[in-house]
Amino acid sequence: MVIANLNTRFRKLAIIAVLIGLLAVSGVYSALTVSVTIPSSGIIAGNDITALSGSPSDIQAAVNAVVAAGGGTVHIPAGKFTFNPPVNGIGVTIPYTNVPIAIIGAGIGQTILTETQFEGFSTMFARTYSGQSYSAASVRISGISFAGLVLTTNLPIGITDDWNTQDNVGISLKCTQDFRIDDCSFTNFCGAAIEVADNTGSAMLVDRGVIDHCSIDNPYRNFVQPYNATGAYYAVGGYGIIVLGDYYSWDLNIADYLGQWNPTTTTNSTNCPTGIYGSVVPQPVYIENCNFTQCRHCISGNAGAYYVARYDYFAECYLGACDMHGYTGNPAPINFGTRGSEVYSNIFNLTNEAYSGGQDDAWRPRGGGGVFWNNTVYLNNVNGPNACMIMMFNDGEPYPYDVEQAYVWNNTCNFINGTVTNGDNSIVIYNGGYVANVNYFLFAPNGTNVNGLTGPTYYTPYTYPLPLTQTALSSGTTTASLTLSQDTYLISASPSRYARMMK
Repeated sequence: MVIANLNTRFRKLAIIAVLIGLLAVSGVYSALTVSVTIPSSGIIAGNDITALSGSPSDIQAAVNAVVAAGGGTVHIPAGKFTFNPPVNGIGVTIPYTNVPIAIIGAGIGQTILTETQFEGFSTMFARTYSGQSYSAASVRISGISFAGLVLTTNLPIGITDDWNTQDNVGISLKCTQDFRIDDCSFTNFCGAAIEVADNTGSAMLVDRGVIDHCSIDNPYRNFVQPYNATGAYYAVGGYGIIVLGDYYSWDLNIADYLGQWNPTTTTNSTNCPTGIYGSVVPQPVYIENCNFTQCRHCISGNAGAYYVARYDYFAECYLGACDMHGYTGNPAPINFGTRGSEVYSNIFNLTNEAYSGGQDDAWRPRGGGGVFWNNTVYLNNVNGPNACMIMMFNDGEPYPYDVEQAYVWNNTCNFINGTVTNGDNSIVIYNGGYVANVNYFLFAPNGTNVNGLTGPTYYTPYTYPLPLTQTALSSGTTTASLTLSQDTYLISASPSRYARMMK
């Protein structure tokens, strides 16, 4: 510690101030005038902090300082940084708090955070739920390239490279209101690039937010070929975005979700089946203007989640591009999968059968409902009937958690043999016995009531682009005035005012 140009009295006061936590910055210091130099891991200007580097420890130090200041923005400088989370751990923990936090890089290809060793179950950035009763305040993560580990040789026999055994994730958020992840790129994540996981079991805490202008690519399967030395197929991981609900809430009225940003209808005995204890409607996650390539399930939902995918581009998908998981073996009453999705105005280029092994389909509902409309789908019809626009499954979930109230209209299929068809007819029922005009409809919602469920009377999509993508998130409310040098915080302190504080 270096303390300069202070008389003995105020040098002593300054040292005491440091020891009691001067770095927990608040507005009370803004008018102080005496300089105190303290070792730092970055640069501070107001409630904006520039981390010293893109290492996990430097970013974490800056995040902690922003939280102490009452919210704000962490800037990560340009450069390529080694970023290895602890084995089976988290690189940067975004505290569960009710103050807003933004983490901003210099841009895609400018700020690059790269994993260089295999870390098992690890996450680069994560907000974890820590027991509070509120949903955490907004988080924005922007302008960063996240790079998982690229494996260039086959793994040893008995080791698999998929989400069951090596689940590395770029960003994971839990119970966060009005988050935004934008203008980021993600490559080589055998778990998932982004996970929105409202799986606290509380039925009270909800995620809501938008992922926009991101690029997600998982070419690691090209480097480690999908067969190991024994010939077993194993490289099947690489989700793009996973959206999870709270495992409890399920509103039977799909109209409470369609076209909404902030559904407020609470579930009750009328619209929520007996035994399901949800008290809030799951909130949507919007995914727009994103680019997906070489992913297993570019987007996948489960546990009562609801998502909207619009104006996105999908290519070289393994299994369904926009997937809705169904029942996954959870004990009653948690016996459902994805509540629903809205998928529209997207382009699906699913012609590369060499990548997917004939597993191409754009929308794969295995439970729940929603809408699929105004999409353009390119298919390879040489490899047989499994190349289709929509493939409906039943994973074992009972009514009413199976596919119900799925609406399909105004889609176009382009086949590589030159055929252009009305895509609404390119539907394969893999299992489940789903029936047109009972489980799914080849028209927009118009009030059709069938199978014991009340159908929506109309459908209006939510405003595009999402307003949250057009306005900056709040960066905090404190008025602390701090300036910056590369190696120090420089904090101004007025002798007279500081002396009064210490009495």
